[in-house]
Amino acid sequence: MSDRRYSPGESEYAPGDIGVIPPLEVNTACFLNNCHPLPLPGLIGGVTGCHFFTQHYDDRLFAELGVSFPPSLNNALPVRRAEYLAGRALAKRNLAQLHIFGHKLLPDMDGIPQWPAGISGSLSHNREIALCVTLPSQLASMVGIDIETLMSQEDAQLLWPHIISAQEYEFLQSQPLDFHLMLTLAFSAKESFYKLVFPKTRTEMIFHSVRFVDFDLKSGMFTLTIPEELITLFPSQLYARGTFLLMNDIVVTIMRA
Repeated sequence: MSDRRYSPGESEYAPGDIGVIPPLEVNTACFLNNCHPLPLPGLIGGVTGCHFFTQHYDDRLFAELGVSFPPSLNNALPVRRAEYLAGRALAKRNLAQLHIFGHKLLPDMDGIPQWPAGISGSLSHNREIALCVTLPSQLASMVGIDIETLMSQEDAQLLWPHIISAQEYEFLQSQPLDFHLMLTLAFSAKESFYKLVFPKTRTEMIFHSVRFVDFDLKSGMFTLTIPEELITLFPSQLYARGTFLLMNDIVVTIMRA
């Protein structure tokens, strides 16, 4: 997390030695389980989460779960393959609930998942939880979702200048929640905003392009400023709003427009 320019897409890693796969049956339930709808405020249906366990990952799970293995993963480490597989398997479940079957959901040249016509979707994960949102386009022409593990107090003090402005810092410090939780929320909100707009704009942005200006614990809503160059994506809106969910040591945010 830094004041960097985003480089969207599928992250590539150095080739990893995954060793010889033993001739044992793979168990999808050991790798991916506890799939359930996510109760985000103001959004009924369309958002699903699941736990995945990298220690139970096996390349053969792609075939077992009916997910296409993309060329971009050829040199990826097993942990990256596991993350990709969990998200795509979850997306497959979501699309099936919308009566869409057989869509491969491969990444484009920018690494953006290619959702079926008429569907807006987004994926996110940390090291053990994958999230997927799929909404009919009439409900959302753009959607972005993000999950973040709660950063430590020490990391928050080191990283905040790269994520928020001095003005945002004062605002977050004035809130009833601990600063490191507020900063994690602000970071996740900005990630969701980026994932919301990038498929439309295909342009880079930095964390300071948007400001976290309001949030409400009771309604589960937060508010971001809209960069001037993106105003046309938000007709008749002065601000971009999203919803959040705080669960133990994770923060989930979602935005749609």
